[in-house]
Amino acid sequence: FLRDPASVFSPANFATLRAIQAAVGLEHFGIDCSLDRNGELVVFEANASMLVHGDNTDFPYKDPYVAIIKAAFDRMLNTTARAAAGATA
Repeated sequence: FLRDPASVFSPANFATLRAIQAAVGLEHFGIDCSLDRNGELVVFEANASMLVHGDNTDFPYKDPYVAIIKAAFDRMLNTTARAAAGATA
C-alpha cells in the first residue's frame, strides 16, 4: 500500500480522497482510513495535526515513507516561509 497506493485504492477511492482534500483545504494533512468489504473508502479521521511517527521499531517498513512525508512537509514549510519573508520585504 505505501509503495503503490493505486494497487489498493480504486479510481473512485482516489476521487473521494481528492474531494476530502478539497473540503479540508490544506496542502498537508492526515487521513486514517480503510476499505470496507465492498472496496468503499471508510474514513476514521482527517486531521491537520496527524502524528507521523519517526520511530517505527515495530513497523520498520514505514520508515522510508515517513522520511518522504517529513521531507515534503519541510519543503512546504520552507516554501511558505520564503513567501512570507518576501511579502514583508
